[in-house]
Amino acid sequence: VTLGGYFEDPQLLVAPVQERIAKKIDQRQLGSALDLRWLTVTLEGIPASLFNDIFGPGSPSPRPSLDGISFDYFDEVWLVGGTRIGEDRKEGFVVLRLCEDDDRQQRYVVPRP
Repeated sequence: VTLGGYFEDPQLLVAPVQERIAKKIDQRQLGSALDLRWLTVTLEGIPASLFNDIFGPGSPSPRPSLDGISFDYFDEVWLVGGTRIGEDRKEGFVVLRLCEDDDRQQRYVVPRP
């Protein structure tokens, strides 16, 4: 996912992420899945920087909700972007889990093994 410039509004991540979801839905790759359907969208470049600023380890709380992302074909969508964790700045990932239940949006910061 890429954006054409740097923006501070988290809702500007919605359109490019939705575009990737729509592309996967059009392909119907999981049409015969017997269980839950998950999609991971990996963010790179400017969207990853924006995502890290908003949801990363040093981001202010409370974090905004990425409303407007729909994914009827999938049970969950996971957004993933690289980050640096702790004083030693080790590599890690910011993960935002989107699902349709009561806890629609859950954020995790995960170290790289």
